[in-house]
Amino acid sequence: MPHKIEFKKKKGGYAVWLEPNEIKKLISVTDTIDEQIVLTLLSRGLRCAEACRADSSQLFRDSRGLMLEVVGKNALRREVPVPDTLEMVNFPIIRRGTPISTNTALAWVKKAGKKIGIPEISPHDLRRSFCQNALRAGIPSEMVRAWSGHQSQTNFERYYLSTSDLSWQSQEREKLEKFLF
Repeated sequence: MPHKIEFKKKKGGYAVWLEPNEIKKLISVTDTIDEQIVLTLLSRGLRCAEACRADSSQLFRDSRGLMLEVVGKNALRREVPVPDTLEMVNFPIIRRGTPISTNTALAWVKKAGKKIGIPEISPHDLRRSFCQNALRAGIPSEMVRAWSGHQSQTNFERYYLSTSDLSWQSQEREKLEKFLF
């Protein structure tokens, strides 16, 4: 079963994240198109709306590897690594000729969650799973926070288990890819 972190603000008093074996199980039950949103949320720590708005024009490759420029809350921009194994995800994610909405993403994630016995899972739980598992893989919290776009250290610490190397070293990316995939 997924792990839960207790805190005061969330309805129900806890947040959920998935272990790597649960992530693999979730991915294994998705259809090709559903898999794109699940992989996008799990591998990048994006908010659901950010994943739905992502566009192929935001992808670029530099010395850090494949990157995605994300426009987050308050129109703040950040760059997040894209595992080379996920280069095949097409942006925007299209359904019936139009980019998917956050409601569609929610429905797809819930459908996959039901298939593995976790019907209450949400896209934000996949974001938390990315952060939690990145930290457990040994990636510094400052880097995980930068990738996920958490503005406040307090909010980040509320959800996840300290300050200034944001050089996006390739070794950190490799740690995460080995841990999750």
